[in-house]
Amino acid sequence: MSVMRKMAYLVAPALLGFALSSMNALPMPPSNQPQAVLADTLPAQTVRYTPNFDHVRSLIFYGINHLRQENGLAPVQYNQTITDAWAQKITNQNAVSSNLAHNMTSERQAMHSIGYYFFGENIAMTPINVSIRSGVNILTPITSDEQLAIGLITQYYDDVGVTDFGHRKNLLNPWYTQVGIAFAQRTDTDGVTRVYNSLDFAGTSTIQTNNMINSYVAYTSAIGVNDAQWPSHYTPLNDTNIDAQSGMYGVVHYNNGDAITLWDGYTDQKIPSGRYLANGTAWKINSAETDDHGHLWYEVGPNQWIDSTYVNTYSW
Repeated sequence: MSVMRKMAYLVAPALLGFALSSMNALPMPPSNQPQAVLADTLPAQTVRYTPNFDHVRSLIFYGINHLRQENGLAPVQYNQTITDAWAQKITNQNAVSSNLAHNMTSERQAMHSIGYYFFGENIAMTPINVSIRSGVNILTPITSDEQLAIGLITQYYDDVGVTDFGHRKNLLNPWYTQVGIAFAQRTDTDGVTRVYNSLDFAGTSTIQTNNMINSYVAYTSAIGVNDAQWPSHYTPLNDTNIDAQSGMYGVVHYNNGDAITLWDGYTDQKIPSGRYLANGTAWKINSAETDDHGHLWYEVGPNQWIDSTYVNTYSW
């Protein structure tokens, strides 16, 4: 059995969390730990997917802003400083302990050290390569970066078993402007690989916005959702074209020369296309595919594929 737990850690979060405003910190709400979402894993598949977390990060960043756009909200910006200062640390801690837990004291110190006093956190774990039993539903195995990104956002948005829908409310907080995104994974003794994720949001509170922020903080701990005041709608993305939709681009990095070869495909039958990409140049990614060896390739033009090893991905 595998346990999928989701914790929102923002303003009056769904499971374990707190809210801070730069002007006026709200008191901690009563302990609120709704039932965990139980997910029984079924036997693993023969072909095993290995995530490329740089790719997943770009996709989930796009997915978060797609959700916010659907609900009339401004996009958040990806913030590597938040990822380095805290998000990656808590994600690694959870993966090592095979558990999900917030560390409020350490997060407060980390976020204060980089200048944020209004912030929140969603954390989750999800198995990959196996069918997942969630309640009465059997979920399709996650076997690609696209499915993993969409699956995590859907998991946070649906908030199965979380009565206050705190993770959804974190995703849709109008006053968050920044997000750090981190991943880790571990393969347990049952042979199942589990991916751990943290979304750490932050914003800035002013005298003019503090009352509104505190009002939303209180809303995140309230049971249910108030769609009349805070619209809450999500149309899941299509995992077959999310790469092209996302505006994701790759920057070539190659340490052993000035250029990297492009190929006419990504299978074992591929041959050099006769074109090259210069080191440091940026190219729009149209699609991504995994070869028979589990390695990721990016298409940057018609029948022009580049090994993801030599690409750092970003979304605008």
